[in-house]
Amino acid sequence: TPQTTTTTPTKLSKKARMAAKKIRQFQPLWDLANETLKTIDPTFSAKFSALAVTKNFRGSPHIDKQNTGPFYGLALGNFDDGTGGVCVEADAFTVAHVNTKGRL
Repeated sequence: TPQTTTTTPTKLSKKARMAAKKIRQFQPLWDLANETLKTIDPTFSAKFSALAVTKNFRGSPHIDKQNTGPFYGLALGNFDDGTGGVCVEADAFTVAHVNTKGRL
């Protein structure tokens, strides 16, 4: 008779271990972001799956092919109004600057 064996992986991949470590390390930040989002958009807070936190970030024009859904942005700090924020491709020919200073 054929034997069936079930094996449970005892070792996570390096990628999985790194992801788990990041989750543990930044869990309080994730929880705070989630609680904040719940106050303005409970539906979104229940299903968002990524969070980016940057400091003194200056990006360059690019297209995020995997980032096709809605997102929230918030800029905090001591800088002039209109100098922080997010630039978003509104359509194929238009880039909109969204001032996110102190706004979610």
